[in-house]
Amino acid sequence: MKRFAALLFCLGASSLQAAGNIVGTWELTDATPVSFNSSDPHGVVNHKLYFTADGRMFIIAPDEKLGPETVPVSYDFDGNVRTLTLPGGEVHQSRVVFSGDTMRVKTEDGVTFTYRRLTGDRPFDRKLEPRSVEVLATDDQEQPPSPKYDTSDYSKQPLAQRIRGVWEIVKYRDVTFEPPQYGLPNDKYVITPTEVAMIPPTATRIEGDSRGKYRLDGNTMIVDDGSRWTLSFNQWGRLVLKREDAELTLRLISKDTTVNPRLPIRIVLHDQED
Repeated sequence: MKRFAALLFCLGASSLQAAGNIVGTWELTDATPVSFNSSDPHGVVNHKLYFTADGRMFIIAPDEKLGPETVPVSYDFDGNVRTLTLPGGEVHQSRVVFSGDTMRVKTEDGVTFTYRRLTGDRPFDRKLEPRSVEVLATDDQEQPPSPKYDTSDYSKQPLAQRIRGVWEIVKYRDVTFEPPQYGLPNDKYVITPTEVAMIPPTATRIEGDSRGKYRLDGNTMIVDDGSRWTLSFNQWGRLVLKREDAELTLRLISKDTTVNPRLPIRIVLHDQED
């Protein structure tokens, strides 16, 4: 909740344009481009914003429901300008840009927060997969497109087949080593029938000594460098790798390990509390 409170300040201090209907539920889908100096090392989570017709705004974690403990922020919206009154009494005004079911907020430091409208019955209670939407700025200001993730159901496959593919790290947990000051990036794991490699998000080839041979012993991956990873899958079908110094959650990009698309550089979720 501390990070959500800090995020409320960013949302309140933004500067936007255009008009639309703000009442309803919105999911944050992108925060881009974020500079190294201003990045949140824990990632920016895809929270939900719920605006009521009576002037209350709620910020809700993606996998949580609206509850009595969720404290609202007062807001006014005249069709163009949104005024937030933060818990400490600070007042911030923003112009809001709508394009269909998309809402964009551009902060004073140049970061654009992009939201999509959620519909259906009680969309603010919809359980969404937590993920970081924080994209780092590049020197050339160009970003590769986000990949088209493989959403097929491979749960019936044997473990040896199910783990094969190109995977993107989307979360770190229980990290015992010192992470980079700006946060942990969305490196890729490439798992073939005999080898595993970790490469940067922008790399398209496996080079150097980034690869190692492995074998499976039950649900344990034993790599020839001595690493031993316990393998499992979470409720979202993501591959979870766990060893003594870290737990990594990976999202499948493709089962084809011969193609490694360039990814936007994201700061992934880094949670040591759950």
